[in-house]
Amino acid sequence: MPGTQVERRLVERRTDLVFAVRVGGSDVAIVLVFEHQSTVDPWFGLRALRYGLGHWEQHRKSRPTMPLPPIVTVVLSHAVGGWTASRHLADLVDFGALRDPLEALVPGFEYLVLDVARLTDAEVARVATGSLARGLLLLFRDGRTHRVSALLQRHASVFDAIARGAKLEAVEGLLRYALSQADEAEHREVLEVVATLGGEKGERNMRSVADKLFQDGYAKGIEKGIEKGIEKGIEKGIERGRIDGQRELVRRAAEKRFGALAPTHAVALSAADAQTLERWIDRLFTASSPDDLFGHGS
Repeated sequence: MPGTQVERRLVERRTDLVFAVRVGGSDVAIVLVFEHQSTVDPWFGLRALRYGLGHWEQHRKSRPTMPLPPIVTVVLSHAVGGWTASRHLADLVDFGALRDPLEALVPGFEYLVLDVARLTDAEVARVATGSLARGLLLLFRDGRTHRVSALLQRHASVFDAIARGAKLEAVEGLLRYALSQADEAEHREVLEVVATLGGEKGERNMRSVADKLFQDGYAKGIEKGIEKGIEKGIEKGIERGRIDGQRELVRRAAEKRFGALAPTHAVALSAADAQTLERWIDRLFTASSPDDLFGHGS
């Protein structure tokens, strides 16, 4: 069952995947809701309840005569340090001293957690039998706490298998995620490692993907540089305008008090920096002559 079955108002909260399966050829459908979490959400049980209610409401509208299917929520977590939130919805409720008589009277369920951060290499291999899934779990587990280039090299056999067997589109998606976990300073090193993966069969394809990702990153770097240049230009323009405004204030006030400026004073005014202009503004109404105004600050 596609994820679009979930109510539209829940789209921003909806799961990554929602699908239904039949078990043992029976008529009972089990809906498995998978949610990807990069951080621990202590209120996730409440979110899972909203997912379930949204799905059940949609099911009731589209199949009004059929009973509701059971929903099992699975969290794929790669939160640094592991998943530490309670997996029981009832733990979000403050029953006080009345938990025993009240707990059965309020909504409650347990969701499952695949805690990637706590998996060993052997457990990753057991959970993910395919090389692409295994590589993704390794990146989930270690991408934010280890150098990505070293991670690719340490698990080269896994990523070699991905380079040889996976579709280029999937490989590119995986490597884009890898780059997102690496520091910008490490991007070139990551791409250099990527270009060597796959042996003779996969190296050409991987080099093609690496070149594409490098060009994308280069273009984004140019774009970011242009944006920074524009921002700096605007900042300089604002500062220039402020200084010109101060210069015009000093000129008009000085001419109002002392008459037309002497050439030496006009030159000094045109060359003055912001700090000098501020000193002159402070002396505008106390200076007794143009020399008194400009002489000490120029």
